[in-house]
Amino acid sequence: MSESRGVAETSPPTDLSCHHKELKPPSAPPTGRTILVVEDSHLLLDLLKSFLSDEGHEVLIAPDAPDALELLSTLPVPPDLLIADLRLGSGMSGLHLIETALDRWPGMKGILMSGEHVATTTRYGTIGKPFRAEELLALIADIFDGGAAGLA
Repeated sequence: MSESRGVAETSPPTDLSCHHKELKPPSAPPTGRTILVVEDSHLLLDLLKSFLSDEGHEVLIAPDAPDALELLSTLPVPPDLLIADLRLGSGMSGLHLIETALDRWPGMKGILMSGEHVATTTRYGTIGKPFRAEELLALIADIFDGGAAGLA
């Protein structure tokens, strides 16, 4: 839980609120992509859901890894992208969640968010917190275009 760790309240907020409305009109055409966001900070989870929805993505959310895995198991088709925070308050890290999900659903892509240094990999993308909206959009585009984040 973010309250017990105090991380969400003391960490600098991810800079999405002041940039997302400048990128595209609030009702961007649907991208056809579904994104599952897993974040234990409810504030950041809501910001990411709003921002990515405004960008035309269908967005599913979960506050922790067990809820994300339960949601994934109920979907007829997995989401196109899983974005997870490294440190989740559920006992399972976002890294473990992404690796588990990509093993079970090989067509899914992944992005790991972290305020700490995380080794880069070709299996999924990584983004450091705090990040700007444009940085996340560029990483998402890179992943689906088969660019530097690998993930072909």
